[in-house]
Amino acid sequence: MTTFIIITILVYIGCTYIFRSYRDFGLVNSRWYTPFSNMSFSAMEFYKSIEDELDKKGISDMKISRVTYSQGGIFSSNRDYLRIARGEYIFLICAAPFGTDFFVSWWGGQQITFLMDLVPRIPAIGPFLAKFMASKSFYRLDTESMFESTVRKCVLAEIDKLTTIKGIRGLSDSERIPYRNPNWL
Repeated sequence: MTTFIIITILVYIGCTYIFRSYRDFGLVNSRWYTPFSNMSFSAMEFYKSIEDELDKKGISDMKISRVTYSQGGIFSSNRDYLRIARGEYIFLICAAPFGTDFFVSWWGGQQITFLMDLVPRIPAIGPFLAKFMASKSFYRLDTESMFESTVRKCVLAEIDKLTTIKGIRGLSDSERIPYRNPNWL
């Protein structure tokens, strides 16, 4: 009987992986975007300028890279993002054309590890264990907030430079505020 229960649990967990695949970036804490009407910028130059600004901050345990994601499915085009990570907290920044317009966005949140993805799938005790594993110290929460603030300020500073160079209206205070929802994804 015990063997049957263990096999049933393993089959259940395996099926949840088949129907909801493992995600590297899934706990979204905040996001932000801004459109630019009838404008065009170089996404790669924008990413490089953000990298340069962040390098000046001297955050030793921060990792910056470029990642490519599909725009919609197997046969769709790919889009390059700037990925900024510090520990398990990451940002994905996108700068891209949209018709005759252009937009900049970022998604900020926590990277999902294999264990974080597996534990909640365990029947009965999984949700309790996941909540216990997700608890963070005040210091960890503070440094995550500081990291988010630093990245946000660098992105906004680069947007301010672009709008000045292009001679277009800068962002208002309300357009600079990220959207927060702890229930995303």
